[in-house]
Amino acid sequence: MNNKTHIRKFQEYLQGEKRSERTIYTYTRGVKQFLSIIGKDIDRITDTDIRKYKIYMTTEKKYSNNTLITKYASVKTFYEYLNKSLDRKILKSPKKKIVNKIPLTETEILKLFEVSRHNKRDNCILQTLYYSGLRKSELVSLDTDSIDTEKMIIYVYSGKGDRDATINIHPDCIESIKDYLDVRHPKNPNDKALFLNENGYRLSGGLIQHIVKKYASKAEIRKRTYPHLFRVSLATHMAENGCSLEEIRLQTRHTDYKTLRGYIQLSPKHTRKAYLKGISLTKQQDTTETPEQDTIHQPEIKPSKPDTPIPKQETQDKTDKYIQLLRNGEIDKDEFLKLTSPNKTETNDYIY
Repeated sequence: MNNKTHIRKFQEYLQGEKRSERTIYTYTRGVKQFLSIIGKDIDRITDTDIRKYKIYMTTEKKYSNNTLITKYASVKTFYEYLNKSLDRKILKSPKKKIVNKIPLTETEILKLFEVSRHNKRDNCILQTLYYSGLRKSELVSLDTDSIDTEKMIIYVYSGKGDRDATINIHPDCIESIKDYLDVRHPKNPNDKALFLNENGYRLSGGLIQHIVKKYASKAEIRKRTYPHLFRVSLATHMAENGCSLEEIRLQTRHTDYKTLRGYIQLSPKHTRKAYLKGISLTKQQDTTETPEQDTIHQPEIKPSKPDTPIPKQETQDKTDKYIQLLRNGEIDKDEFLKLTSPNKTETNDYIY
């Protein structure tokens, strides 16, 4: 059996193992690269060849740790398919590098929605990424019948780990989806793909990546912005607004609480508020043990001069107030953006 036949059989093996389409593509590509670098038939590959492959990947290709983990995993799985032993020490994976995930703030999310509002498809993509917490590949796979606008839920079929699920979706996102469906024109009338490219076919993950970066630039967001960051931001915002870890897990569909905790990146401002709320000794003092004192006269506080700059904390407090008014329906999005000075980029409140 030649290498090409083994590749085809390997793909069938992965399908039988119920691996996702993305995993099948990634692992097949990794094995093709492995065989191309070694340049031998499978039966002739030795441990020395594998060592040379590893050296080439790290010194010549200079792949990152996270990329190497995936490349090596594809080779290990290929050997499992071959039912051949592989010295794991030779192809030991490096430690995974944790990339900092600085969430988007609620103000930044609203700015993204605002700058994309003239393009119904792109606005719908951004809103669905945030309000659903879907992964990029899951967003690409959405069909029109995946959305139940009446029940305000999304059906996720064979998500990560080959798991089906039902998740909630916000009313604002439902309205955005309805607006987009009015202008959606598939090349094939029977095509159920929800999000289409300009040619009328199901769009790719690369195009979603481009759309996110495009509007992040328009919104003057300076932090690294990518599709998965919306998922991180949703988990963080739900935690900051009082949702329990289990409630967040059900929406994001994580199976590992440790992984989920890594998504939640509370801001220093939120942490301080929680700290002050939890430490309230001044409110619990026993007044019976406090000697009588004369009334304490507070010093007169003079109003600040007109040209005195507003402290950063006061500005943030006002922003929080406007967000709450927006949630309560007391102001609309346009008023919110005017009040929060959309021409200024919000500073990064997240520290790692």
